[in-house]
Amino acid sequence: MKLETLTNEIARRDLPPEASDSRSVASGIRLRMLVPLAATMVLLVTTFVLIFILETRHRQAEDIARTAASVDVMFREQSAEGIQVMRSIMELLLQDKNLEAALRVRDRQELLELSAPILNEIRAKNHITHFYYILPDRTMLLRVQAPDKHGDKIGRFVLAEAQRTGKPFWGNEQGPLGSFTLRVAYPWVSNGEVIGYLELGIEFEDIMQSIKNFLDVNVFVAINKSFFDRVLWEEAQEKNERPVPWDEFPAVVVLSRTTPAIPAPITAYLAALNEQHSKRTFEIAWDGQVAQTIVVPFTNLRDQLLGELVVTRDITAGAYERREAVIGVALLCAIIGGSLILFFYILLGRVQRDVVEGTARLGEAQRVLTVEQFERKRAERELILQSEINIQYERLNAAITNMPQGLCMFDADQMLIVSNRRYAEIYGLGPEDAMPGTPLDMVLERRASIGMGAETVQDYVAERLVAESSRQPSYCVKELANGRVVAISHQPMPSGGSIATHEDITERRKAEAQIEHLAHFDALTNLPNRVSFRTDLNRALSHVARGDTLAVLCLDLDHFKEVNDTLGHSIGDVLLQTVAGRIKECMRATDSVARLGGDEFAVVQFPAGQPTDCISLATRLIAVITGPYDIDGHQIVIGASIGIAFAPGDGNDVDRLLKNADMALYRAKEDGRGIYRFFEQEMDSRMQARRTLELDLRKALALGEFEVFYQPLMRMDTNKVTGFEALLRWWHPQRGLIMPGDFIPLAEEIGLIGSIGVWVLKKACAEAVCWPGDITVAVNLSPAQFKSGTLVLNVISALAESGLPAHRLELEITETVLLEETETTLSILNQLKDLGVRIAMDDFGTGYSSLGYLQKFPFDKIKIDRSFVHDLLQKPQSAAIVRAVSRLGSALGMTMSAEGVETIGQLEQLRLEGCSECQGFLFSEARRAHEIGSLLRQLDTAEKAVA
Repeated sequence: MKLETLTNEIARRDLPPEASDSRSVASGIRLRMLVPLAATMVLLVTTFVLIFILETRHRQAEDIARTAASVDVMFREQSAEGIQVMRSIMELLLQDKNLEAALRVRDRQELLELSAPILNEIRAKNHITHFYYILPDRTMLLRVQAPDKHGDKIGRFVLAEAQRTGKPFWGNEQGPLGSFTLRVAYPWVSNGEVIGYLELGIEFEDIMQSIKNFLDVNVFVAINKSFFDRVLWEEAQEKNERPVPWDEFPAVVVLSRTTPAIPAPITAYLAALNEQHSKRTFEIAWDGQVAQTIVVPFTNLRDQLLGELVVTRDITAGAYERREAVIGVALLCAIIGGSLILFFYILLGRVQRDVVEGTARLGEAQRVLTVEQFERKRAERELILQSEINIQYERLNAAITNMPQGLCMFDADQMLIVSNRRYAEIYGLGPEDAMPGTPLDMVLERRASIGMGAETVQDYVAERLVAESSRQPSYCVKELANGRVVAISHQPMPSGGSIATHEDITERRKAEAQIEHLAHFDALTNLPNRVSFRTDLNRALSHVARGDTLAVLCLDLDHFKEVNDTLGHSIGDVLLQTVAGRIKECMRATDSVARLGGDEFAVVQFPAGQPTDCISLATRLIAVITGPYDIDGHQIVIGASIGIAFAPGDGNDVDRLLKNADMALYRAKEDGRGIYRFFEQEMDSRMQARRTLELDLRKALALGEFEVFYQPLMRMDTNKVTGFEALLRWWHPQRGLIMPGDFIPLAEEIGLIGSIGVWVLKKACAEAVCWPGDITVAVNLSPAQFKSGTLVLNVISALAESGLPAHRLELEITETVLLEETETTLSILNQLKDLGVRIAMDDFGTGYSSLGYLQKFPFDKIKIDRSFVHDLLQKPQSAAIVRAVSRLGSALGMTMSAEGVETIGQLEQLRLEGCSECQGFLFSEARRAHEIGSLLRQLDTAEKAVA
C-alpha cells in the first residue's frame, strides 16, 4: 500500500478529539462514573449479605448431610454387626443335636423349653427380640417369644430367599403391621435334607436410638407403601384384632423414629412425597424450635430402595445468632461503601484534569504509531508464511526419505524430478545416478551396468514408453539378477510424466513360501502333516478305483509319555525327530509317511501288493523303532504298535480307512503293544459298543445310576464283622446291573474315575456313619485320584460332611499306585495317615510286589489276593505264599486279610496260616446299604450258633 493511501486511511479512523473537544467530554465523566459506582456499591453490599446467608446455610446443609451419611454408615455397620452376631449364634444353634432332634420330630414343647433360656440370654446381651422355628413348607412351628402364635404361613422375603437358594440369607424386613426388623434365616440341613429353618431378628428401634445418642440427632425411617405386598398385607390384617384396610393406610409409613411424636412439618412433607427419591435439605419449625432437616433415599443392606431416611438437628440457637450476624455485616458494608464513594468523588476530579491533557497528546502519538505498526505486521506475516512453507517442505522431504518403498517421479520428458533413498538402495544406485534432471534411459542403463536389471535396457525402455502412451496405471513384479523381487506400481500424472513406487517383497515371498510349507508339513519332524497326508491318500485312492490296492498303517509310539514326563519335552522332541528319520528309511519311493500329531504317525503303502508285503513293512517299522536311542547321554527304549487297513477291502475313502486303521491300532495296544493288527469287521462292532457304553457312563453319575454295595469283613478269631468293603455297581437302564470290572477301566481311560471316586467316598462315609459300634468302611482308590492333587481334601470333606470318625475309614490302594511318582504318593499317604485314616495294600502279590514299599510306608493292613486263596488247598505254593505273607505282616504289626473265601476248608487253612481277617461269598456276597442291618443280625446269630 502506498504511503499516501495509508495516511488517508489513518485519517479516516475514529481518533480521539482535540483538546478543546476533550474538555467538554471530560466534564461529564464524574457524574457518569459516580452513579454506576454508587449502584455497584449497593449491589455489592446486598450480594455480600446474601452470600453470607447462603454460605451459612450451605455449611449447615453440608453438616447435616455429613451427619446423614454418618447415620447411614452407623445404620449399616450396626446392622452388619447385628447380622454377624445372629449368624454366630445360629452357627452354634445349628450344632445343637438336642434342638435338631426336637425340630426333626416337630416337638414344640421341647423346642420351647430348650430355646426360651437362649432367647432370654441373647435378648439381654444382643437385643435379639425374634426367635422362630419354621418348617420346610414355611409353616410357623414356634415363635419362642410368642409361643401361642403358630401354624401360619410365613411369606417374608428373607425366609423366601433362604428357601429358594438353600443357603443362609439376611436383610431388613418390613412387616405388614408396620414393624421393621433385621432378619437372618438359616436352612437347617441334616443328612442332606432340609428339616426346617431357623430365624432370628432385631428391632430397628434399638439401632436408631443408639444412633441418636451418639450423633445427637433425631432419625425417622419412612417406608413407602408401594414397597409392600398388598396380598401379604391383607393376609396379615386378617389376624389382627383391629385390621386396617389397605386403602385407609397412609402412602408413607414411619416404621422407626427416635422421638415420641413425628413433627407436623415432616408428616406434611412425607404425605406429599412423590415417587422420585433424591436428597433434600430444608429447615422446619415447630413448638418454638428450628431444626435443620435432610431427607435422603433409604435402602436396605442389599441396596434395594425402601423409602426415605429423615435426619433432623436442633439449630434454634444458631438461627438467632445468624440473624444478628447478618444485621451487623450489613451495617459494616454500608459504612465502608459510603466511605469509598466519597473517596472516588475526590479522586475523579483529579483524573478529569489529567484526561483532558493526555487525550491531546495521545491523538498525535497514535497517528505516528499506526503507520509503523502496519508495516511491521506485514513483515511479520511474510516471515510466518515463509516459515510454514519451510516446515511443510521438511515434513514432505522426511516422509519421502523414510518411506519403506522406493519412489521416483519423472516429468513428461522422462526426466527425473525426485527420488528417495530407498529407491537408490533397491537398485544399488549412487547419489550421482539419481540426481534430479537425470533422463530415464540413463537411470536404466546404470541399473543394467551394475547387474540390477532383469532384462535388457531396450526392452524395459520400450515397456515404459508403451505404459506412458497408454496413460493407464500398471502393476508388475520383477525379479532382479541378484535374486531380489521388486513390486512396481506405476501411476501416470494428469500434467504428464509419472510417479512409481518400488517395493522389495523378497522377504514377504519367502514368508509366504514358509507358511505354505508349514500348512502341509510338520514343523518338528518336517514330515507331511495330516492335511498333506489326506491329500496323498486321496491321490492314491484314485488309483485304487482303477484296480490297484493300498494299505494304511497307523503307528503309535509305546511309552513315549514316560519319556516326556521323566526326561522333558526337549528330549521328547529330539526322539520324535529321530523316529521320523528311522521311519523314512523304511519307505519306498511310492510310499508316503506323515506325522498326524503327538506320537502318532501314518504310512500309505502304495501299491500294497500282497499282505505279506504289508506285514514285512510293519515288522520292519516295529524293529527299527524299538531299537535303543542315545539322546544327550540318555539311553531310551520305546516301542511301537501298528494298526493296518486295506483299500478297497476295508474302505475306499480317507475317513473310513483312517478310522479302521485306528481301531486296529487300538486292538494292538489292547493285545500287549509292540505288535501289529489288521482291521477286522468285529472291531467296528466292539468299538461301537464301547462308544455307546462310554456315552452312557458319562451320564450315569448325573442320572443317579450308581449304587454302592457292601461286603462284610470278618474277624477270624471272633467270627464278628469288623467292617465292610464298598463295592460300586452300575444299574444300567437297558443292560441291568453292570459289575465294576466292565466299566471301571473305561472310566479310568476317559478321565471319569476322579468324579466317580469322590462320589463313592462321600456316599460310603455317609452310609457308614449309621452303622453300629466301630464297624469300618473300606473304599478303593484309583491311581488317577492320587494324580488329581485333591485326594486329601476330598477325604477331609467326606469325613466332615458325614461326621464319620477318621479311624472308621479305610482306604485301599494297589501296588500300581506306588509305581508312579513314589515320593509324591508316599507324601499323600502320610497326610491321610496323619488324619487318622487306615491305609491297606490291596491285591498284594499280583503285581510288582516290593518289600521296599512295606518299609517306606507302614500300612495298617495287607490284603492277600483272591487268586492265592482260590488255589490254597490245591497248590502248596499258594499256601506257602500265604504263610510267608502272614508272618511278614505279623512281624510288621499289620493286619493280614484274605479275599475270596468261599469254602470252610479255605477258612480253616487261612486260620492255620495266621490270617486275622477274611471276606468272601462264604459269609455273604456284596449287599445293598439298606440290607446291612439285617445282615449284621444274621451274621451275629450265626456266630452265636457256632459258639
